[in-house]
Amino acid sequence: LKAAVPTRDLQLVQPLEPITKNMPKGLPVTTAYDELLKTDRRVTALIHEDVTSSQANELEAGLVAGLAYVARQVMARELFEGKVGPKTPYSDDEFFTLGIGIVTPHKAQKALVVRKLLELFPKANPKAVFEAVDTVERFQGGQRDTIIVSFGVGDTDIIEGEEEFLLQLERTNVAVSRARAKCI
Repeated sequence: LKAAVPTRDLQLVQPLEPITKNMPKGLPVTTAYDELLKTDRRVTALIHEDVTSSQANELEAGLVAGLAYVARQVMARELFEGKVGPKTPYSDDEFFTLGIGIVTPHKAQKALVVRKLLELFPKANPKAVFEAVDTVERFQGGQRDTIIVSFGVGDTDIIEGEEEFLLQLERTNVAVSRARAKCI
């Protein structure tokens, strides 16, 4: 994968580590958040073990919510585009309309992720949160600074049965290309 704008990166308003060490109760605690959100990495991935999930994955939804939580605390509204500029934090609503988008192939995973995000961000506009999480088809045309792709499928039999759907190159291209600066 090649970034369309190779000098465009996320900027941080504060370091990652204090946030990732003090996660809200109920979210997975992992050093992966630090690695996944490094500003100089435009595309990152997290592969985790799960052999039972089909169209919704509790652990993965928690990881997605954890990534969103950390990103909301540390991401600047402004992207780095070759020169240092202002670094202002997002409001909750701006974060969900401009900062982050979550693409998932199944409505069950969307519902799980949205529920976790609404619990984490009670002051955010629920409509903005709901619209920040969607399927590839519905996200087409929308962009966010960071896109998280959550497959939500862990059962190998389910994956094999949906391989053509899940791994279709056009769908992957749409999901990845929605990110202005980072895709996870």
